[in-house]
Amino acid sequence: ALSFLTTEARGQEIRIGYHPTLEPFSSTKKGSAQVEGLVYDVLKETFKRMGIKVTHKAYPWKRTSLYVKTGKIDAFFGTVKKARQDFGEYGKEEVASLVWRIYTYKDHPRLKSINRLRTIEGFKDYKLVSFRGSATMETYFVDKGYDIHFLDNNNQLPQFLDKKRADIAIAIDYNMQHWLKKKRLENQIIELPTEFEQLARRPMFLIVSKISSYKSILPKFDETLRKMKQDGTYQAIIRKYE
Repeated sequence: ALSFLTTEARGQEIRIGYHPTLEPFSSTKKGSAQVEGLVYDVLKETFKRMGIKVTHKAYPWKRTSLYVKTGKIDAFFGTVKKARQDFGEYGKEEVASLVWRIYTYKDHPRLKSINRLRTIEGFKDYKLVSFRGSATMETYFVDKGYDIHFLDNNNQLPQFLDKKRADIAIAIDYNMQHWLKKKRLENQIIELPTEFEQLARRPMFLIVSKISSYKSILPKFDETLRKMKQDGTYQAIIRKYE
């Protein structure tokens, strides 16, 4: 039944790394290391159907990437990024997707000008903040002439903006809304309606280390996840987090 596994992988657990504060996709339960979230639920069900045991663990995001690169863990999830393609094999079936939006504080003196922005080049007139380790940020904003500050954790973005230490926060919509509610800042921080091409919807995939004995599982993983979408299991998981 597990003929798609290499001999080395049989009887072993696949080790998957998660982002610790990327709600609703993945996070850890308060006061414990137990992983939870939308992507966790999807991967847990997919591997259960495949008959593969899994170790789920959250790490600081940059360390997760390093652990996959060096083979300390087998896999993680993420968007397509050239640096990741150098050390990881991507699945073809989308695990989840994220959308980036821009935020500012309600009484910003240049709110009308920010609302008129239609291209990300216009952001160069403002102080920006986002979080470290994002493929989108590295592709479009790092070393491109922007005044941008990167925080280690995305859960720090609402307070940073509320304290007026930046003009604009660039954040993942689901995640920012979660932290705004948690920190009771929904009335102080506003999401701007403009959509930008570079911050459009980004699909996320399972990424398996090229040196992992589990890299042979990706076609079977994609097939199993496709079946979950066909039978409605995947959609039921997504609805839990809407």
